[in-house]
Amino acid sequence: MRYKNKLKLFLIANCLVLTVLFLGLNTTYAAELNFSSPKLIEETENTYAIDLNLDTQGDNINVLEVSLNYSFTNFDLKNILTGDSVINFWIQKPIIKDGLIHFAGSIPAGYFGSKGRVLTMVFQPKIAISTIDLNILSDENRISRVFLNDPLATEKIIQTKHYSLDLPTTLDKNIITTIIDVDKPEPFTIEISPSSSLPLNNVFVIFNAADSISGINHYEMAQADLVDDFNNKSLKWQIVESPAILNVSQAKRFLAIKAFDGSNNVELSVLDLKPSKDKAISQNPFTVIIVLVIIIGMISLSYYRRLRKK
Repeated sequence: MRYKNKLKLFLIANCLVLTVLFLGLNTTYAAELNFSSPKLIEETENTYAIDLNLDTQGDNINVLEVSLNYSFTNFDLKNILTGDSVINFWIQKPIIKDGLIHFAGSIPAGYFGSKGRVLTMVFQPKIAISTIDLNILSDENRISRVFLNDPLATEKIIQTKHYSLDLPTTLDKNIITTIIDVDKPEPFTIEISPSSSLPLNNVFVIFNAADSISGINHYEMAQADLVDDFNNKSLKWQIVESPAILNVSQAKRFLAIKAFDGSNNVELSVLDLKPSKDKAISQNPFTVIIVLVIIIGMISLSYYRRLRKK
């Protein structure tokens, strides 16, 4: 009897060990988010740049959603730069409230790597302090997760993690960086795209600008009868996202989009919604040739008739 009990205990213990080993071998690790060491920004007073980086842990990431926080009682978040982010399209641009930062973005082609810069945060201490605390959050209300670039769009949760980063106390050139953006966003085009899903006379206005340092902060749209009117400070501009919707039957001749980067530099793009007939003709060389041939023919015919009368 004792032998049978011992045998049962032995088998149960072995089953537990095998179960633990099996679960350990099949554990899937989510992507990891980490922060770079703070760097003092050149030509600023006590202002630091910290990168948020993505380590995919061997996965191919398609969508990233992040919640993180910092001690807003001790630090001012002066700016968030996204110009060189691995994220191509922002589903939700970074929102900041009471020390909480939340954002979501997609990488259509997927990202696989260990040092993908997601964004750069620019902090300035409110008080004399030597460290900054940052936390990756994951709970029911503040989630951090990724979706894999696979047919099932597999979801993986990023674990909560705390970071305490030392602020540099010396002026070593290795801990100094330059983040001064005085360049406008890159030139971009505006496209009009009709859609059967929109009401009559409504079309989509599609645009997408890029900025290599600060990233695009927002877009504004306006209409005018003359191109020079876009320089008028009294002209009303509306904040928009692409694609915007436009009623062409009520539209003025020119449509303009302003792209603002994170440093408030602006790039303007203008589209002529109602090009004139004269302009259209002058832009088509074949039309010009045909018109010239007709004019020459009419002059020749008139000259020929005059000769016959003589």
